[in-house]
Amino acid sequence: MEPVRVRLYFLIIITFLSGVFLSQLKSDDASLIRIDNKTYYGSKERSSVDFPHEKHMQMDKGCTACHHDYRGKINILKLESLSEGNPATRCITCHGKYGKARERHHLMQAYHRLCIGCHSASRGPVLCGQCHDSQGVDK
Repeated sequence: MEPVRVRLYFLIIITFLSGVFLSQLKSDDASLIRIDNKTYYGSKERSSVDFPHEKHMQMDKGCTACHHDYRGKINILKLESLSEGNPATRCITCHGKYGKARERHHLMQAYHRLCIGCHSASRGPVLCGQCHDSQGVDK
């Protein structure tokens, strides 16, 4: 085969693979939810967490593994309320500084209890720097 033809095939293959790789990066980025709650925390010791929502949805535990509205010990959350942009889907809505009720965990405690509890059971990340950016606090 001619060297020019080989180079052309090589270039086509590289272009195709680059497109596949870049489209994967783009789709992963689209599902990231930045958990920062800057108005709640003010200054923080740790940086925000980029939460890969799509990846967690694929783990087959269902929406109510994370999203909940407990009355007693029963999760009465209506799944149709889980729409993008609905403030009720945000943890801070119920888990504000001290939660709406005394028995609710405040926001950071709620995140850590739910996330680390699940991660421990499923061998996910449990150390601070594995979820929080190790580069330090957000500016």
